[in-house]
Amino acid sequence: MPRTIAYRPTLVDELITNERLNSYKAVFNPADDIELVGAYLWNIHVCSTLYPLLSVAEVSLRNAIDSVLAPMLGLFWWKKGTLFYKSYIAGVDPPFAVQAVRKNFSSATEQVKRDKRSRYGIYAVTPSHHEVIAKTEFSTWEFILDQEFRGPGLIWPTYLGQVFRGAWPTAKTKAMLSSTKDRVRTIREFRNRVSHHEPGMASRMKTMPLRICMKRSER
Repeated sequence: MPRTIAYRPTLVDELITNERLNSYKAVFNPADDIELVGAYLWNIHVCSTLYPLLSVAEVSLRNAIDSVLAPMLGLFWWKKGTLFYKSYIAGVDPPFAVQAVRKNFSSATEQVKRDKRSRYGIYAVTPSHHEVIAKTEFSTWEFILDQEFRGPGLIWPTYLGQVFRGAWPTAKTKAMLSSTKDRVRTIREFRNRVSHHEPGMASRMKTMPLRICMKRSER
């Protein structure tokens, strides 16, 4: 970092803020403001380098699931009455994971409509399958791996082996779903921290399970 810049008060105290930089002090233990701001900018660069990899993991996951379920259940396979779940009881609200999947797809559909209105002035919009999939939040693909969707006649284990391929520690559906969901959650939470340029992301990267492939399952 150049020593000709007046780091305080404008740059550190007002533009970046001490509240933002306090966590960088704890992680990097800088000797002065020059090192502190340098660590801040270095961390931004590291996070920007990691983000494409995390984005690819998200896109690969959602497309791996969608490319299998869409031909089998229909393009809008997430619709109520198509995507069944284990603990269904007539007149009773579905469990949290099921509600979350429905809400996320509903939000994605509405986002497509809003974008078409604001960008192109198109008001009569019927979002396509791919437009909705592209607008889904990462958490959608974590919730779809919930145990609520595991059982006879449900998407897991029926299509599990077609979605997730490769070597995996277990062939039991329950364990595979739980393990995969945990990994997806870890990636999603890590992605969120990278997006906010939290300090120390590079040192944590070595623990990230970015491989999201599984072998063919058995019930």
